[in-house]
Amino acid sequence: MKKLRTIEDFFVERIKEVDSIFDSYGTLYGIYGGLLKQGTNADAAYKSMKKSADTKQKEISDMLYKQGFVIMVGAAESLLKDVFKSLLIEDFAKVIKSSNINFSAGEVQEILVKCEESGLDSPKHVAAQFGRHMYSKLQSTKDPERKINFQNVKQMEGIFDAYFGINIDNDDLLNRIHRHWQVRHLIAHNDSVIDDNFVNNVKKVQLLEAGERVGKRVSVIKRDYIQARNDFIDLFTILTNAIQLNNLDSKYVKLIKLDS
Repeated sequence: MKKLRTIEDFFVERIKEVDSIFDSYGTLYGIYGGLLKQGTNADAAYKSMKKSADTKQKEISDMLYKQGFVIMVGAAESLLKDVFKSLLIEDFAKVIKSSNINFSAGEVQEILVKCEESGLDSPKHVAAQFGRHMYSKLQSTKDPERKINFQNVKQMEGIFDAYFGINIDNDDLLNRIHRHWQVRHLIAHNDSVIDDNFVNNVKKVQLLEAGERVGKRVSVIKRDYIQARNDFIDLFTILTNAIQLNNLDSKYVKLIKLDS
């Protein structure tokens, strides 16, 4: 029996340790509350400490969700790059026909010589080597129009469309993901403090929340973490479906044999 292993499966697998942090913390807090209720005058002690304990629990919980958010969104970006690279390598023969990819004569000769020297000179291996070379070029280019940047949702959308004919076509989803990128950038690079760039970028998609203004700290709570998690799963589901529809090859969308 076989099962389709999808991009969203890989994403959930990559962030399962982040998810487990919140499960563990909730369990520990429950144990803590249970211990307070035991012993002499336990109810009175529990009630007197509950308010301060709940406040501290919320502070820790929010801090965990903020850090978890950064890790989770980073994992999504990493997987997007991996999927793109996989498609470029495994489908290069198809990509070259539909894109404006160009190689110099020197590059072509260098790649062919490497393939011949390695003994991996079948059409499939040669195409894969061209794909790897193209990915390296895109990674190192100084041209902002060609550089791979998945934190820019418009560029991400354009990249998948131009190279693989994958049309994401969900503006609401892409707008929310745009906000997730901006929030992550703020936490990771500006100590969560809202600046003009954040306000302007999030206003573009009309997702600036009440109270978010320059100088304040951006907040990430459980709701935000779950929303971002679900949004990236939806994005990866769209990519999985498009890869199947367009008959593309990727190691991130494969039928796998289940243990009987």
